[in-house]
Amino acid sequence: MKILYSNKSLYPFEGGGDVSAFTLLEHLAEKYDVSAYYIGKIKGNTKVKLYPQNIKQKKGLWINLFFLRRKWERILKKAIKKEKPDLIITQDYLIGPSVKIAKRFNIKTIVFLRSFLHLSIDNFMSYLPEEKKFSLSRDLIYQVQYPFFKFVVKKTKWALKNANLICSVSNYLRDITLKFCNVKSEVVRPFISFNECQINKRGGYILYVNPDKHKGVEIFEKIARALPEKDFLVAGKKDYKLNLKNVEVIGYEEDRKKIFSKARLLIVPSVFPDPHPRVVVEAMSNGIPCIVSDRGGLREEVEGSGIIIDDIYNIIDWVNGIKSFDNEEFYKKMSKYSQFKALGFEDKRQFTRFDFLLENLFK
Repeated sequence: MKILYSNKSLYPFEGGGDVSAFTLLEHLAEKYDVSAYYIGKIKGNTKVKLYPQNIKQKKGLWINLFFLRRKWERILKKAIKKEKPDLIITQDYLIGPSVKIAKRFNIKTIVFLRSFLHLSIDNFMSYLPEEKKFSLSRDLIYQVQYPFFKFVVKKTKWALKNANLICSVSNYLRDITLKFCNVKSEVVRPFISFNECQINKRGGYILYVNPDKHKGVEIFEKIARALPEKDFLVAGKKDYKLNLKNVEVIGYEEDRKKIFSKARLLIVPSVFPDPHPRVVVEAMSNGIPCIVSDRGGLREEVEGSGIIIDDIYNIIDWVNGIKSFDNEEFYKKMSKYSQFKALGFEDKRQFTRFDFLLENLFK
């Protein structure tokens, strides 16, 4: 079988979605002929045939996707004539043009949903799904892009209804996609290799990753100020600064082992409905318990093995949650539960799940 991957990004990795996609492609390349077309750079030491495209992109997410689609359709047509794929896999950014061209050539498609780009103008950073304000944003940058968002999402929703298989990264994402797009999808978790993040010894820091507004940076800063006796470690952003003696900022670190080897707890105070953050599973696989906000797919990741904060803006609840792990017996119990629950998310199990779906698709 010949498989072609089509997306705006892949390498250098722009986020966990690209990491998962590349991990899947390498798995498939063990058995099939796999090629990938994307905007970016070449990556060495892989069986995947990489064809990075050099395209100058426009500023503004939706403006860029609007003007990129035509160019990508032309690129994909040439790629199909060259590779002659039996299957096209795509996700998030270029679902619309990828499914459109695949359908024109009578090629089967698998779409991965790893974010809310098929629903929300700003990834639900301003309003939660239940508020049904999909095209509204409090951010002027997104407000001015509304006409482009409307066009791109219309094409994306058409593509979802015409794809052969859709995979969502969490039950939460599956459910809201069904509710608001009337499209069914299968749950295939992010492909996370435990070998790449496994550590031998944990540290003493309370870890917080990606200090951005939608990841709850304002909540985190209040927590850190409320617990001056606790040491916090912030990773994931080069230019982030916080003038607190109990907070150490290390910026972006590609080697996850270096981060987790310093951590005792992980806090994830996301204010947007995080679909399925990889960092939670990576931490749990190392026996690092998590305290998370009750948003998106976080509950299904952590429930039964950590603490879930319902009233996410109540700093006292976060403080009490952190202090509860001062009890060593409770910490050891949650650490053990975390490792056990993480096994269900390991890439080996997700590969088995995906391979089964792929086999059924070509029966």
